[in-house]
Amino acid sequence: MNKNKKIILIITIIIAIIIVAVGVCFIIKNYIDENKEGVSRLNELYNKLTNTNSYTFSITLDDNNKVNYAKQDNKAAYIDTYYKGQELKFIVKDGNTNLIKDENKAYYTFKNNETELYKIELQIRDIMEENQATIGKEKIDNKNYRYEEYAGLTDFYLGDDSQINMENVKTRFYFKKDKLVYVKTISDNNEQLVKIDYKDEVDNNLFSIPSDYKQM
Repeated sequence: MNKNKKIILIITIIIAIIIVAVGVCFIIKNYIDENKEGVSRLNELYNKLTNTNSYTFSITLDDNNKVNYAKQDNKAAYIDTYYKGQELKFIVKDGNTNLIKDENKAYYTFKNNETELYKIELQIRDIMEENQATIGKEKIDNKNYRYEEYAGLTDFYLGDDSQINMENVKTRFYFKKDKLVYVKTISDNNEQLVKIDYKDEVDNNLFSIPSDYKQM
């Protein structure tokens, strides 16, 4: 073997070792992320949301049952809710909540009301304050997810809760690493699984009431 071939062989071996090392590190990191104990990912998510000024968060059961929420600079919020295909849209800003009626090009203002400004954060905080989580793993669509299960019902449930046994209801939060991807509400033999989508970006146009809409 001549000198040039030896150099090429050595370089190839070094590159192969680096690739294997990077792959092993990636696998180890993923394993640690998926199996770290004693850390509440829901609490980590709550801390992230409370320290993020603007974000978009959606909860989806299907096209007719979903919630789209956005927060802007901790000063305004947009909530677009569909229940059985019926839409309710709110914009919270300047300390008031505005019910938007697109079909009438009108809006109604509820003064000194901004309870929905921190909607998602409060939903998470309220259930964490009630009890400790039970940790487990479950397969959804052939993928394994770590979950935290809390006793109680949250607004992540989309539907009529009048038939739910409040003494026996549980809510599971499913994570892919530190990202919340699903929430399941369990009551007796009934289950509802919703998909979660989170983004750091917001559409700033969501927080403005169109200039041609009349206040009613």
